[in-house]
Amino acid sequence: MEDKTYTKDGFFNINYEHPVSSTEDIPDFFKRSESGTDIYIIGLIKSENRKEQMIRSVLNNFWLAVYEKKLIVTVDNLRIDCDNLQQIIDDYFPDEIELSTDIENWNPKPYFKAVKYAGNNEQYQVFPGKLPSLGNVKLYVYLNKGLPNRTCYLRNPKMVVYKGRRRNIINGYAAVFVCDEDPGNTILKEMENPAHNEWKKGNYKDENDEIHTDATNAEKELRQFVNETLKQLSKSKIGDSTFVSGLEDYLYSTEELLEKYEEQQMQGNSPSSMNGQQSDEAVDDETGLQTTEIEKPPVKIELKRTESQEIKEDEVQVEPDEDGGEEGTGGGGRGGEDPGPTPLGPNGKLRVCPTDEEVNSKLFLDVILRVVAQREEGKLYHSLIINSPRDIQNAEIELMVGSDNERDDGISLVTTDNGNIDDNALNQVQLVKGRNIVKVSFSDNIKHSIKAKAYEIQ
Repeated sequence: MEDKTYTKDGFFNINYEHPVSSTEDIPDFFKRSESGTDIYIIGLIKSENRKEQMIRSVLNNFWLAVYEKKLIVTVDNLRIDCDNLQQIIDDYFPDEIELSTDIENWNPKPYFKAVKYAGNNEQYQVFPGKLPSLGNVKLYVYLNKGLPNRTCYLRNPKMVVYKGRRRNIINGYAAVFVCDEDPGNTILKEMENPAHNEWKKGNYKDENDEIHTDATNAEKELRQFVNETLKQLSKSKIGDSTFVSGLEDYLYSTEELLEKYEEQQMQGNSPSSMNGQQSDEAVDDETGLQTTEIEKPPVKIELKRTESQEIKEDEVQVEPDEDGGEEGTGGGGRGGEDPGPTPLGPNGKLRVCPTDEEVNSKLFLDVILRVVAQREEGKLYHSLIINSPRDIQNAEIELMVGSDNERDDGISLVTTDNGNIDDNALNQVQLVKGRNIVKVSFSDNIKHSIKAKAYEIQ
């Protein structure tokens, strides 16, 4: 082999000097039968699920361009176009949940539905606006319990730039902001960074290398428009709840602690949907998605061998937290660093499990839990959608349910498809890093709002 150094840039030419000017010199593999552009990626890292990753990326980032017939994508033998877009989204994203802030766990489904069904009923609404600097814009809003409470931002190319959260305005929505006309599209293009994952006024400078006035005005107008629209929508809701056809078959756990966790991760930084880099410029009302993770020291709990015992209910003291729940129960599927008091089982019994060894230990796991309840042939099942920080070979999951008197009690489990049952707990559960679904059923066969604590047994 000739010992010659090459640059990172490659060209298809003749004798390393002359460009190709005749189609006869082009290999058949590279020839096109119609106008267009082909992109070939050389040395792509081999992955068993590479095709699925590509399809998910197309759906997450270019769903609006495909829906509006501006883009057709073919991955191997799968063609993604306007006609089959909804079916492919349903195939790859069966639910509407976004489990984490990692771009790998994005979900285009609720945002796609916000646009597709806009104006059909009060659940799907669209708000047009005309802003002084940006001009004509639209905000599509889809209302439903369990939605991620985020807004997806796009301009004329109809590629998702980023997703952001408007905090403490309305709970249970997915929104889509679109500015596809000039002058707004041009201004937002200048405010975009090279990674195409943020709009920041600091990216748009004038001839004096100062922040352009249009960028300052546009950023303020955009934020106010989305804020005021969502506030208006929250005030117009009649009563405390809205009936949604079919919603009775689904039950999602609360989101308060999940929102706090995401806000800790994002902490006012601009979103980074591509490379995980954070902007150092804070935004007052919005935080975007970050791909960075927070490392927390595990909590070790020593378990000494003991016999099962029973205590009276009035001997147990549990201090309620500010939200009225029991301390350490991990509402919304997330716990703090302190796992809190041991949960009571049925009839006020304290469950203490003897171990095979004299002393054993377990690590408290910081996981995200979402729950979907669905009836199958008269039997009600709860699917526990667990986002684990890493692979766990032996996990224990304690489940508490919210009863009518606002206490968290244990109700015995009767079936599971992962691990073994011990009253209201699952032992020897195997979890993989990322999304896991554990299907369980309770002895009372009714729907519950579920809280959980998870441990790794060592």
